[in-house]
Amino acid sequence: MADELNKVLAEKYPRPLARASPARASPISPMPTLVPVVLANAQRKQAPLPKGRLSRSPSDMAAGWWWPSELLAGRSRQEVIQLCRDACQADSDAAGAKRDIIALANPGYSLQFTGSDRAKAQAKRELDQLEKRLGDFRGWDELINHQLSEAFEAGAGSLEAYPFPSRGGVAGVEIVPAEEITILREGNARVYRQTLYGTDLDPRTYVYSPFGQHARDPHGTPVMVSALIELERKLTLVNGTDKIINMISDGPFLEIGVPPPTLDDLGLDSTADPEYGTRRAMWFTAYLEIATQARSRGAMVVPDGVNSRAVPLTSNVGGIADLHAMNNMRLWSGLMTLPFLRGKTEGTTQALAEVMYPILLSHAENLQIVARSVVEHVMNLHLRLAGIPASVELGFVAPPNPFKLDHARAELVTAQADAIYMEQLGPEYTQMVAARLDLDPQKVLAWREANKPAPPPMSIKEDVKPQQGGDPNQQP
Repeated sequence: MADELNKVLAEKYPRPLARASPARASPISPMPTLVPVVLANAQRKQAPLPKGRLSRSPSDMAAGWWWPSELLAGRSRQEVIQLCRDACQADSDAAGAKRDIIALANPGYSLQFTGSDRAKAQAKRELDQLEKRLGDFRGWDELINHQLSEAFEAGAGSLEAYPFPSRGGVAGVEIVPAEEITILREGNARVYRQTLYGTDLDPRTYVYSPFGQHARDPHGTPVMVSALIELERKLTLVNGTDKIINMISDGPFLEIGVPPPTLDDLGLDSTADPEYGTRRAMWFTAYLEIATQARSRGAMVVPDGVNSRAVPLTSNVGGIADLHAMNNMRLWSGLMTLPFLRGKTEGTTQALAEVMYPILLSHAENLQIVARSVVEHVMNLHLRLAGIPASVELGFVAPPNPFKLDHARAELVTAQADAIYMEQLGPEYTQMVAARLDLDPQKVLAWREANKPAPPPMSIKEDVKPQQGGDPNQQP
């Protein structure tokens, strides 16, 4: 009853609204109501990591082993690799490009051992002995070059390091061409099957190192596969050029207008005679023989009424060189080489070479990954089987830099400019230079305070100014 009374009084005599008091700054501001969904989600506790693979592939759907398509550019992988191998033996551009990139990728190698001093000495001796048991290869250098070549032609390094029957070390190595290998999948598992012989290779002794993998294809891609179309076109152009050269060497093209023979000329009474076609052909062939024999003599005698004209060929073959040049540019790009490495120096400036040459070196370094994984597999497998507590890493010597002198001059000019700015702008610029060189700025400032350098010159020294004319990289 009291509740009903209070309700009626509240409706008839509402209380006046109290004035709002000034808002006080709260030490902890409440979260606004309109919080971005991303921030709200970030504050929630994340779910634990999955305990396996969540993505799906055809190998998860197959009832048993599954293997990806072995097609490359619409052809079988075996056919494409064979074409690449043939080109590297028969085509000068393909063979030269392969030799160049191998030379850049393997100018020399070094071995870095990890372990105790005694273990590293033992490992070095063991690998020196293993180097004499590399089968068809006389040393590590030849094996490295071979694996680089395989990456260029076949798209992968592939090798088995088989142990002694006692499993006390690696007895030797056997090359397994990449085109013989099919990689099968079942879920997360992989099997390397030598399809031709139906043999599954043991991943503990066998190593497959692909180059240029794409999508789900694990087999890799030959470096030069994109040049196959240009190689075929080059062969067509070369054959056509040879034909034209032979025609030019025979002399001008002869155009002869021969009047058709009459029945009296053929010794016949009717065109329905069975001999008509044969004698008519012999009539024109006779003039062809006369023209062919006349090439070497430079003169031709024909009956009155026969018209003859010499058509020079040289004026009609000027575009062949342009066709060759256009195809060669595409070909060299597919072969991962540069025009000036193939002898085309026209239009190649030093500035352009300095941009393009590092790109080629980067390609060579990518090929090194293939050879490194194969050779390190052989070496470390032998050390494990021999019971030596050490490991080894293969490193490559940097190829010679043809722009070394120019780069040294540029670095010296940069150092002079830094010295001038440090003198004029003080510690702040000094700290920036130290950070750029990955040095401790405070230690650099302290050293400069204790060893006050002399003021730098305000002009570039004469000995670092660019040379006028000649080869700017030529050593003095």
